[in-house]
Amino acid sequence: MVPEIRLDDRSFEEIVREARSRIEEIYPEWTDFNYHDPGITFVELFAYLKEVQQFHMDQIGKQHKRKFLKLLGMAPKKRCPAVTEAEVLHKGRLCLPPGSRFLTGDLVFETERWENLPDSRIQAAMAKNSQGQLLWKESFFQSDGAILVHPFGKCPQAGNQFLLCLDSPLEPGREFSLFFGIYEEYPVKRVPVKAGEFFCPLAELTLEYQTENGWKQAKVTEDESLALIQSGRIRFAVEEGMADKEEEGIKGFFLRLVLKHQEYDVAPLVTSLSFGHIRLVQRDTKARWGRKDRKDDGFWKADRYRKEGSLYRLMRQEEKAMDGQEIWTSLCLPEFYGSRILGRGDGFPNQRFPIPAKGVMAEGMALLVESLKEPGSYELWRQVDDFSGAGPEDCCYQVDEEAGAVLFGDSFHGMAPETEIRLVGCFCTAGTKGNLKAGKEVACNGISCRVLWEEKRGLDRESEEECALGASLRLRNRSRAVTKEDYEYWVRNTPGLRVQAACVLQHDNKDGFLEDNVVELAVRPFDENGQGFLSPAYRKNILAALEDRRLLGVRIRLHSPEYTGIGVYAEIRVRAGYLRAKEEVKAEIGAFFKELEGQFGSVISRGSLYGRLDSLDCVTQIHILSIEARGSRIRRSRTGDIFLPPAGVIFLQDVECIVVNQ
Repeated sequence: MVPEIRLDDRSFEEIVREARSRIEEIYPEWTDFNYHDPGITFVELFAYLKEVQQFHMDQIGKQHKRKFLKLLGMAPKKRCPAVTEAEVLHKGRLCLPPGSRFLTGDLVFETERWENLPDSRIQAAMAKNSQGQLLWKESFFQSDGAILVHPFGKCPQAGNQFLLCLDSPLEPGREFSLFFGIYEEYPVKRVPVKAGEFFCPLAELTLEYQTENGWKQAKVTEDESLALIQSGRIRFAVEEGMADKEEEGIKGFFLRLVLKHQEYDVAPLVTSLSFGHIRLVQRDTKARWGRKDRKDDGFWKADRYRKEGSLYRLMRQEEKAMDGQEIWTSLCLPEFYGSRILGRGDGFPNQRFPIPAKGVMAEGMALLVESLKEPGSYELWRQVDDFSGAGPEDCCYQVDEEAGAVLFGDSFHGMAPETEIRLVGCFCTAGTKGNLKAGKEVACNGISCRVLWEEKRGLDRESEEECALGASLRLRNRSRAVTKEDYEYWVRNTPGLRVQAACVLQHDNKDGFLEDNVVELAVRPFDENGQGFLSPAYRKNILAALEDRRLLGVRIRLHSPEYTGIGVYAEIRVRAGYLRAKEEVKAEIGAFFKELEGQFGSVISRGSLYGRLDSLDCVTQIHILSIEARGSRIRRSRTGDIFLPPAGVIFLQDVECIVVNQ
């Protein structure tokens, strides 16, 4: 633990006493140490200055703590809204624009983008192989869309198809979302892929729809499911009218997913299908700033700005935009429109303007300040976390989420405004109070939604003290791959993969010397059959995850497991009266090899297995115990022990046990 250093550790009297005691040594001619002596007066004066200096040096304020945290690469977390996945209970066609407001009590939830729900309902599904042969067919769907099917069969192959039959066609040119619930309850969990992280897909899919002229490819804009390896929505649009066709005796309007290429670790298993899922953010938009890309729907009050270089000129209500002009818009709630002007700057340092809203978020805030040289034109100022890196000419501001205010610099660090200040982008959230449990209903103009689960929890603003308390825990988190444990940790936590085991191997070059700049990694992907191999996509993802974390100059080599099948033959004499002796012996053999299954390069000790079987109450004598290993690069000792290669992994293939009663 880092010791606490105290700088203000001596009082005024102690400083004076120490200085007086050193006078005789430094200047022997000075003999009068009484208070009337002018030299003692100077000693006391400098002692006072030293005490004041050490007092101030020992004080640590918020600015100091913020600086120290910044040196550690940390900053207090800002207020964050909750994000939920919800099911629309409305039946029939529905179009929800971005910013549609759903209410539950005082909480406001909003849609992030256009959400289009069609009239169409899924009435049947089927899977075919690459030759068009039917693999399975399901013509009954529950009202909630719950199913349990392998969309490309239990053994997916390139060319397999997953067909969905709709009772009515989708509207051309409109974007829809089809949600796929994927079964994920496997012993090894898949590591989630966060936004912005690199991920090489394990499969390639195309979405097609049937027209009068055959199958046409749909325009897919987003695939949250990452080719059906996790639950998520596929957003797409059809560009032509769908045709009423018949497939395998089922008549309707068909969509199909075609598997172009696959390296799946486990075959996708779909648990639900729905067109009625939407994503809601617990956020109350007071003002939204952005490029004008659609007509005002009448609910919001708008200010339009024409961009001219780095300035934004306010347009009159009747003024029309000319071709080629870049128009920006600030859409405000009617009740917030009158509060959009925060005030007028006076040019003095450290100005502060309160924001007339509760639960203000720093994220998404946008501020315009009127230009001194060109009245009626505004400049977009930049938001910063603090003013330490800003100069006197930098147009920047800071948001105090706790107080709900906008702060400006002191004219040395950050410019002080002198003109009108407009708030053109402002979002509010309830933070942790906006977290809803599954099953809660929210409503918008008579349209109800039921919360299914929480994708992201809402958070309140973190204080400097809370950030400092958690700093030690965050510093202990691995960020680089240096040690053997680091490499194994990052391989197991590669985004999008299910890695059952990883191990750094000993390696030698051709001359028998260790290579210091090479890390050999054996990686065992999860597989339902217990024998997963590294696919090209797995290799790309693991190498990408280690690229920014490895030491410079270190090369990484990946190895698939070398699986070794184990066969055990035993002849054992047991006590009379033990009716389940054979089952007990087989269970003990299975437990012995179960302990070795997850290890690379393990040693199978015949003596250890012999001892475990001999310790069973039912066993009196072991006549024969033979262990057979079926694999490559295996070594055996004279005593019957088996040594696997460094990347070797065992699996118990068969056990033959002959039991003789005493």
